[in-house]
Amino acid sequence: MVIKKLKSIGAIAVLSSGLLFNNCVANEQDFAAGVAVGALAGSVLGVYDSPRYYDKPYYYYGGKYYYGGHYRDGYYIYNGKRLGNGHYYNRGHRYHKGHRYPVKSGNYGYYRSDKEYKNRHKSKKNFHKAQKKKLKRDKNYNKHTKQNKQSKPNKQKKK
Repeated sequence: MVIKKLKSIGAIAVLSSGLLFNNCVANEQDFAAGVAVGALAGSVLGVYDSPRYYDKPYYYYGGKYYYGGHYRDGYYIYNGKRLGNGHYYNRGHRYHKGHRYPVKSGNYGYYRSDKEYKNRHKSKKNFHKAQKKKLKRDKNYNKHTKQNKQSKPNKQKKK
């Protein structure tokens, strides 16, 4: 991941220096510098559809993972935008609407590893499969116990 970032930063530096030192007018140089700074900021900070860094704080909002902003007063500030109603994760805790909670893996966009994130649907599938099996077992148990109770004759008391 770091190598990809370094390659993209190197490519940005080469392109921007080529534009800046190519006998451009001042307006074009300003534009090239702005493009370089914007591209560099975009490569360092990021919004992803899946978690990328498991050791850095992030904000989960609307199914996306935001890295590089800061959390203050129940809101996450990312590139000048104030996001609310999401979940901020930092050092084993989840922050939501100003309250702190312990994290639970698989809940509210939190996963401990890439393997756990990729297997998130498998575990739910197995859970539902186990629930169906348990329900069927209980249904059969209840069915058999009702038949046994009905088939037993009532004992009469001796006088």
